[in-house]
Amino acid sequence: MHHLPIESDSYFNTYALIPEKFRKFLIPSARYHFKSDGVNFSLDMNISLDGFSVWIHYLWLTNNISLYPFNTKDTYALHFWLSRSIPAELRDQGLVNVKDCILFFLKAMEHAAWPASGTSLSMHINIDPANLTYLANKYPQLSLLKELPEYSISTPVNPIPFSISAVNIRLLKRILHCRYIGTASEYYLLRNCVSLFGNYFKELSFSDTRIVVGPQERRKLYRILQYAGSHPEKIHSYENLAVMFQLDLITMRLGFEQEFHMSLYDFILQEQMNRAFDWLINHHYSVEKVARELKYPATFLFNADFELFFGCNPLVLQMGQ
Repeated sequence: MHHLPIESDSYFNTYALIPEKFRKFLIPSARYHFKSDGVNFSLDMNISLDGFSVWIHYLWLTNNISLYPFNTKDTYALHFWLSRSIPAELRDQGLVNVKDCILFFLKAMEHAAWPASGTSLSMHINIDPANLTYLANKYPQLSLLKELPEYSISTPVNPIPFSISAVNIRLLKRILHCRYIGTASEYYLLRNCVSLFGNYFKELSFSDTRIVVGPQERRKLYRILQYAGSHPEKIHSYENLAVMFQLDLITMRLGFEQEFHMSLYDFILQEQMNRAFDWLINHHYSVEKVARELKYPATFLFNADFELFFGCNPLVLQMGQ
């Protein structure tokens, strides 16, 4: 029997109990619980943020085992299956599989066992029902949190799982690979949680009206995503980007949002702000240099975008490290 914590305040042990080969997975700001019977290994991590609780589960299983998920308080859990598949029977609605995303409401209880084997990675971002209104008021993109119904039983909120978009894969990797400490870690992880929930609600409410995007255009959209993610400081206009990838402007803008559930503008801003965060904390660029590198006409305009995106002043953030 293996217990899998969905939400708990007391399911943790110490760094000294974690074997050296597993320490590379640790996030500095997380609490963790490591368990092994000699052939099966599990590492659970939890990060408490303002309104959110992030959980990450690594499993390395030699034998077939049964997982017993449990949570000690009611919670909404936005769940991402990232590597391999741990089948979860959702009543009569089939299986959640690898690369799926689904929002659950989970009552405080021990849930039905799930079979598991092999190597697996999953993550979920939890919200206490008491924090729904607070988060909805603080972040306009999360306003739909206030409209979530009250449930008396554990249930999926979206019965049909969504595929994890390429944009969300980037966000999830940023959480997994976050090695910031202190306030930098808090602001960075919090922003990624807000983005993941915001993207979920965009997909949940996405219009059925779609434009036709052929295979060649779709490949170009993925190339645009890769380019914008790798070189956000080089993008100065949509028109130049459309010419570079030989796409008409309407297909590029509408097709991008249709494919990735995020506008191209929001994605470019996201990548620019993440690049700025890296330059400020890891490379110790001055705020003025970051603004110049991102081609802002004035530093105060960059400061305004950074504060709106991360919720902190870039200079104050840098001085706090």
